[in-house]
Amino acid sequence: MKLSHLTVVFIIVILPFSIVARNTMNEYFLTLKDQVRLNNVIDTATQDALETLVELNDEFQMLYFNQRFDITQTLAKEAIKTFFQTMAVNFNLPYIEGKTESYFSMYVPAIVVIGYDGFFVYTIDDTGSGFAYQLSPKIPYAYEDEDTGALINFTLGNDIKLYTNNKLYEGELTDNYYAESKEKHKVYLDNFGGNYDLTLQYVPDITNDMSVIIAALKEAGKDVPDFLIADSDEDVPLLQDYSTAKEYDDTDEILREPSEFHKKRREVIINLITETLEQEIHSHSTFASMMGSTYSFSLPEIPNDEWINSINDISVMSFIQGLPIGANAYYNNYALGASRIVETDYIYGTSDKYYHSKQCDYIATFFGEANPGGVTQKTVDNVFVNRVQAAQNGYYPCTLCNP
Repeated sequence: MKLSHLTVVFIIVILPFSIVARNTMNEYFLTLKDQVRLNNVIDTATQDALETLVELNDEFQMLYFNQRFDITQTLAKEAIKTFFQTMAVNFNLPYIEGKTESYFSMYVPAIVVIGYDGFFVYTIDDTGSGFAYQLSPKIPYAYEDEDTGALINFTLGNDIKLYTNNKLYEGELTDNYYAESKEKHKVYLDNFGGNYDLTLQYVPDITNDMSVIIAALKEAGKDVPDFLIADSDEDVPLLQDYSTAKEYDDTDEILREPSEFHKKRREVIINLITETLEQEIHSHSTFASMMGSTYSFSLPEIPNDEWINSINDISVMSFIQGLPIGANAYYNNYALGASRIVETDYIYGTSDKYYHSKQCDYIATFFGEANPGGVTQKTVDNVFVNRVQAAQNGYYPCTLCNP
């Protein structure tokens, strides 16, 4: 066979494959481009929704100074409205309240607004007259302790509600160790003539210090969940909490870790949100299939560090699934926007009775940095929620970092 004939045969055989490969490659890059664009869209929409909450929080603080910010259904709806407004802009659509949401209803199975003492889920539900988006009532971070039967409502911070012995107690945990709580309780006990039951009866009406109330319960012989009590000889300080969950040194030895209270708090909140989302996103498949979609909706795998970020402060999570991109691909992703409304930086006390910010050179080694600027390192022996708590425990502000 002549060379020219071989060339023709080669072209006839190879050309279709090369055309298919080129088209496949072009389709891949177009799909990738769409994914990047949609990632930016959902991130922006989620962040805009969060900023709406932050702005409303600022207004709230101006009207009601020193009051804890609480997300209501009305505020959650405003944040979700902002989400869809941004989505509409990025898809070149006019925003018409109630109409624009329905345009995205096939592809947005859930939006979660995480508040201080509970969360809201925005999903498609059967209203009786058809399927439509509905915002759930606030779902509290509730937990029932198997050992004591106590019911506990957690928050994103140290505030709790405790229902036990047929009575509701609520307030803020203030002490790291039970010994400190007992000392406070003893003052009340002395005032009631050493009568433990009488002290327990009236202390909740006098103070909302949950550390004192828990001490009153414990000293009166009532069962209290173990994770609400820390022993200074054995346990991690009750209020000790880190957004990274655990901190290690270069040898993988744990330097600091959250208390049992904060471990349980995180576990309860994450499990409640996860279980609710799994149920709601699975239910979304019923609506989507009625609308002709064959996509199988499910809760994507969310890394633990992102879960921790989402429950450290007021935040918004959104999900987009089943949106066709390219010829044979679907977009499936989620976005998280976390605020700084609740979370504050911890204060670190050293053995010389000074307290520091995390950035202070005196304690940099504690966070894995090597002796910056030749500054002599100090040993961290306590962690405080704020400066007031550090001062109350006899610590003075560092003159280097001015925390």
